Amino acid sequence: AGVYFYQIQTKDFVKTRKMILLK
Repeated sequence: AGVYFYQIQTKDFVKTRKMILLK
């Protein structure tokens, strides 16, 4: 469960980073 949660966190982080770069 810990690893699965970490994967979701990483995907969310990458998504947010891409959004910031697009701005």
